[in-house]
Amino acid sequence: MADIGAVTAQVNAARAACSLAPVVELPKGERGNPCFCPLGRALRKDLDDSFFLAVGTKQLRLAATDGRASDIAQRIRESWGVKDSKLGREGEQFFFIPLPSELTLFVMEFDAGKLSKFEGKIEEAEKVRFNNLARRLWNVTVGRLRRVRQLTRSEGSAPKASARPIGSVV
Repeated sequence: MADIGAVTAQVNAARAACSLAPVVELPKGERGNPCFCPLGRALRKDLDDSFFLAVGTKQLRLAATDGRASDIAQRIRESWGVKDSKLGREGEQFFFIPLPSELTLFVMEFDAGKLSKFEGKIEEAEKVRFNNLARRLWNVTVGRLRRVRQLTRSEGSAPKASARPIGSVV
């Protein structure tokens, strides 16, 4: 089982690197949804609507409409101890950061329904805001990202970043 204390510590390390207050506990989220899983919601908490973050099964994907995605990606990468060569990039505003093993395990167990205490309904207003941001950045919807994450899980392995079309999340 995922060590929730270690997961929360990794989330808070990334939040501290971005000068954000720590979360006491992980918020509830939707299974199979890279935009509204507990990790994504915890990492994004207190950030403005210019920042897009989706948590896949193996990596974090982020972008920002205000050009600060590179800085944020670098800070998170350093807080997790990921080497420079592991920071992926797609275009000018999209960055990928491999997840620490604790976060990968959490995502897999959460999506499999093993962490039901973290499941919850997302308010419609949050979904609408996030969908609008996704359309501005990638011209996709959160629903499309969710289907890609489900397909990736069922295939058993993630496609390479260079082979992945814009708008997909692993």
